[in-house]
Amino acid sequence: MTIDKNWLNRSNKDLGRSLRFTHQPV
Repeated sequence: MTIDKNWLNRSNKDLGRSLRFTHQPV
């Protein structure tokens, strides 16, 4: 998983959205 801390920070705010983005390597 290359989500990095940037993704973790966002997932903390929108866990539901981050879960869906985890599928896309944005």
